[in-house]
This record gives sequence, C-alpha cells and structure tokens, in this order.
Amino acid sequence: MECANNAGTKSSEKKMKGDQDAMRTVECLRGRLLAERSASRAAKENVDLLAKKLKELEDRLKIEVKAREKAEKKLNLLKKKLESLGMTVVTEIENHDRNLQKTDEDDLDDDSTAALVPTLQACQQIHQMAQKESR
Repeated sequence: MECANNAGTKSSEKKMKGDQDAMRTVECLRGRLLAERSASRAAKENVDLLAKKLKELEDRLKIEVKAREKAEKKLNLLKKKLESLGMTVVTEIENHDRNLQKTDEDDLDDDSTAALVPTLQACQQIHQMAQKESR
C-alpha cells in the first residue's frame, strides 16, 4: 500500500510543480505585457509631444515668413523712393562683394571712411521715411 501512496504523492507533486511553473509563466507574461503597455504609452506621449512642438514651430515659421515678406515689401518700397530721389541703393551683398575685392587692405583709410558717410546719410533718410510711413 505504501507504494500506491508514494506513487500518488509523486504524481501530485509533479502536478503541483507543473502548476507552479504555469503560474510563473503566466506572471512573467503578465509582467512583460504590462511593460510593453507602459512603453507603448510612453512612446505615444512622446509622439504627441513631438507633434505639438512641430505644430508650434510651423505656426512660428508662418508668422516669420509673413513678417519677412512684409519687411521685403517695405524695403522694396523704400528702395523705389530712394531711387526716385536720385540716390543709388547699395545692398549688403554688393558691399560684401566690394569688401572681398579689397582683401589686401587691412585698415580703413580716409577714402573708405569718406565713402561710408553717404551710406550713413542714406540710412538716416530711410529710417526717417520708415518712421513717417508707420505714423
């Protein structure tokens, strides 16, 4: 009879061990599922945040483009006014090109300083015109 009891005990031990392994597997899978859900939620929040930042940057870009277009229109208007007054308009690019041609000169001499005076006067006139237009 003891053999029968021993056999029954061994099978119940195997069954309990099998149940414990199954429970461990279920708990492990449950933990992995929760971790994946958490990672997925964090990734979704990150995507939402990046989308919000992108939208804000697009809006700021639209505002900046409109401001630039407005400034370009005003610049062209002021250029036309200067040209109608008989003044030549010198752009920064033209000034830069001239400066590149004079690479062998290190310091400003009297002639180049004198050339800046009309430019300063033109800038002052542009500023005055812009102030009058804004009023």
